[in-house]
Amino acid sequence: MNTPQNVNIVKYGPDSCRSPSPSSAVDLHRAKARELDAPLSTIEGNRSSFPGTSRMGCTYFWPAQVTLLFTPSHVAACPNIIVFGSTGAGKSSLINMLAGELRAKESNGPTVCTSSNDSIEISKGWPDGTQTTYTFWDTPGLNEGELGSVPAQVAMTNLCNLLREHSVNLIIHCIRGSRLTDIVRVNYDSVSGIVRKKKVPIILVVTGLEKEENMDDWWKRNKEIIKNMGLASAFDGYACVTTTKGKNGIHWRAYEESANKVWMLVKEFCHPTTTFEPQMAKTVRLL
Repeated sequence: MNTPQNVNIVKYGPDSCRSPSPSSAVDLHRAKARELDAPLSTIEGNRSSFPGTSRMGCTYFWPAQVTLLFTPSHVAACPNIIVFGSTGAGKSSLINMLAGELRAKESNGPTVCTSSNDSIEISKGWPDGTQTTYTFWDTPGLNEGELGSVPAQVAMTNLCNLLREHSVNLIIHCIRGSRLTDIVRVNYDSVSGIVRKKKVPIILVVTGLEKEENMDDWWKRNKEIIKNMGLASAFDGYACVTTTKGKNGIHWRAYEESANKVWMLVKEFCHPTTTFEPQMAKTVRLL
């Protein structure tokens, strides 16, 4: 069999399919293809050639092997990046910094500003001349308390539903450097429990470090605390940043450095979802 270039081959059998009729056998092959994310358009082969036996008027078919051919043809339109954390952690400010303009509504204090899961598309041009558009999700702040604009349980439920309902490519856990408390571990566990099986990368972004002479010094001072919280190896990467330019742009250089840090993590860990469409190979061959 001549296999087109760049085509993945997935094989299964001989006990994968048993059916009372050839047409039902084909249906099962289609179901198996869907399970493997391999959309089908046609089926080729002599359906009556399946090896089989007969019992009580029903014919059972055990194909020796089925080869599914499908091609990774394109990537999803926009990789999804979910930004979450406690109220006042700087999630909206982080998104605005990455966008280079005011796109998400920011609060001036520790009160909640985002009351729903808001999607914001940001296009990023890279030094190699490529450009990628990402969908950032600004989520309500967690741990605000039952009397807040978005009660804690509602905010967590909204976040969990977002994680379950969308294809997620990267998660950014946003915390303020001055609030390294046990709630960081609680929030991490709530999210990682949902996405762990999906192997979604999680990065930590520590905000509010504009007064540090070297923002990365925060990590050196606090890595032992993070280790004691059981989070030493929890994150795929981290960035110590500021999300404010300061009065009269006093923190502009640190702000630019911060944006670059986070974008480099996005480039490293946010990989677009590949979808499979039968462009080069449109058949299932029954061998």
